[in-house]
Amino acid sequence: MLLLHRIYISNFIKMKKHITLFISLLFAISIFAQMPVSDIKKKVHFDQLKQGILLIQLPDLENKKILKLRELGQNKAAKMEEKEIIKTREYIIKGFNEKFNFCNFYFFNAKDAKNIISGDYQGIFDSEMTPIKNFEKPPYIYIARHGKGNPNGEVYRYNGDGFQIRYVENETLQTIKYDNFFAGGINIFNTPSSLKRSIFKSIRKLNNKLNREIF
Repeated sequence: MLLLHRIYISNFIKMKKHITLFISLLFAISIFAQMPVSDIKKKVHFDQLKQGILLIQLPDLENKKILKLRELGQNKAAKMEEKEIIKTREYIIKGFNEKFNFCNFYFFNAKDAKNIISGDYQGIFDSEMTPIKNFEKPPYIYIARHGKGNPNGEVYRYNGDGFQIRYVENETLQTIKYDNFFAGGINIFNTPSSLKRSIFKSIRKLNNKLNREIF
């Protein structure tokens, strides 16, 4: 009887993990689906990014994944997700301040992504969380996001977590098909320190790729 109880608990825990993973992949697929791929040459993207600005998207605490977990009664998983998001935001800001120097950058919250892409820049802020008032739109705008990556621009290809830069043109977000604009890291132990190392490594790799400008 005790053995059956342990097996039941073990299977229940595995099921919860599978539900959480499924939700993560579901939202990742929805984000990348139907995104056009830029046909601009690699060197042009390098030059434009250098002249323009990189806007870095930060994850929101009140996102669809957390709301879905709560709806399914996965409150513990939702709280764990919230804690990870808080740390992720902190590490992204700190990481770009310390590890990135290829071009100028600011931050914005994921909930403002549609407004940013459509040309409404009221939600932009600096590393001190201070809003950027009277934001002067540069000639080129790129957006970096931490999440599932598709370095070759293929919406069906899964390449783990990392930072991917995309291009905004005519109020449309476009995938850049060159892998110089994507860099991933591995969060092996699923701990705050492992998450920090993964994010910092991804930012450093991305910066190095851009500065090398390999054509």
